[in-house]
Amino acid sequence: MIDHRRYLLVIIGLLSIGIFSAFYTPKHIQVNKDFENLEIKIDGWHFLEDIKLDQKTYDALDPKSFIFRNYRNNKGDVLNLIVVYHKNDRWGAHNPIVCYKSQGWDVIEGLRSLTIRINNQDFPINRFVVKKGGVKNLVYYYWFSSNKKMTANRNKQMFDMVLNGLIHGYTESGFVEMSMHINSLIEEDRKVEELNDFTAKFTLLLEKIL
Repeated sequence: MIDHRRYLLVIIGLLSIGIFSAFYTPKHIQVNKDFENLEIKIDGWHFLEDIKLDQKTYDALDPKSFIFRNYRNNKGDVLNLIVVYHKNDRWGAHNPIVCYKSQGWDVIEGLRSLTIRINNQDFPINRFVVKKGGVKNLVYYYWFSSNKKMTANRNKQMFDMVLNGLIHGYTESGFVEMSMHINSLIEEDRKVEELNDFTAKFTLLLEKIL
């Protein structure tokens, strides 16, 4: 026997969200975050340069704000940072593995999740390794959305965007990627520690402006 009460509750819930979003407009909405002026100083890491992205790629991303920077730590390790920020009617960056493959990189270690510690809390992040020619890259990435929400799960980020759009009438989305070259398994272990260190420090910095 079909339980019509279940469907009735779903319909009432959807109508409630629709009515609420139609009549509710938040008084204070910050949607003009300027990531390009984000603090460049990160403890233990020295800012090297801002990198100019080619116009074709920049136009394809069509970001509201964008960061493409290199950092170096006291051991001489160079790290590449990318932040892409969109607002309103933009789903944002897609799976970065697709981008690497389209640029001729081979995936030699597939996507997997790991957890790092940030302020004594577990923070999930995505990781994979690619190679092109003699260069091997270790890559970390995650997404963020409105109200300081950061996640390694793309579907979770997209759901939050839809929900925020229904309730508040605007959406935000962002993507963070950090990568370093690795030359050996021994070096990879050390680079993982360095990437974890940078990720934790940068994420705390990023959270302040989300």
